[in-house]
Amino acid sequence: TTLSNHIIVLEDCENVIRDRQSSSGMASAVSMLLNMTDGILSDDLSIKFICTFNEDMKNTCLSKALANLDAIYDFVILDAAPALNTLTMNVMAASDEIIIVSQAQDAAEEGIVELLRTTSRCKTNINNRLIITGLLITMEDRRTNYSKNTATKITEKYSALGMRVFQSRIPRGVAGEKFIASGNSLLKYEPRSKVTLAYLD
Repeated sequence: TTLSNHIIVLEDCENVIRDRQSSSGMASAVSMLLNMTDGILSDDLSIKFICTFNEDMKNTCLSKALANLDAIYDFVILDAAPALNTLTMNVMAASDEIIIVSQAQDAAEEGIVELLRTTSRCKTNINNRLIITGLLITMEDRRTNYSKNTATKITEKYSALGMRVFQSRIPRGVAGEKFIASGNSLLKYEPRSKVTLAYLD
């Protein structure tokens, strides 16, 4: 029977995936097999591999990948999208400190609560060195009372809970919305914009 056009599922891969030079028998063989999946096995025979991992392995992949960077860089900044997913957990697991970023909107403020719960779970179960450095309010529309009042409400609420809320509030501005498309950092795209200056403050 040919093995072409098959899907192979490997369970608990944290127990078998090792470096290519591993001498641990089965682990080395499986590692070599997986290293070949982007070559002859996948291209010519159309064999697809699905690897499953336990929860700890799934949430610490990024931490393992960045393990050697401490000797090279003073700071490594990880920027994650505003979503509570596996990537967010990986970022928390790999970090010493996190800065919570929230827009000056009620809906965004509700997300802070969920993020705090996730941070607490990560600190308890995965990364006990994790701390919250502070909360940064962004995209404050200073033309509306709603945005300014919401920013003030968020500041007062979390300051009362003992969290540091940065005094600088990042305003909504054209430069802050267009710099990504330019392929440059905000500082290079528009160094004197009100958004840039607020980040530098």
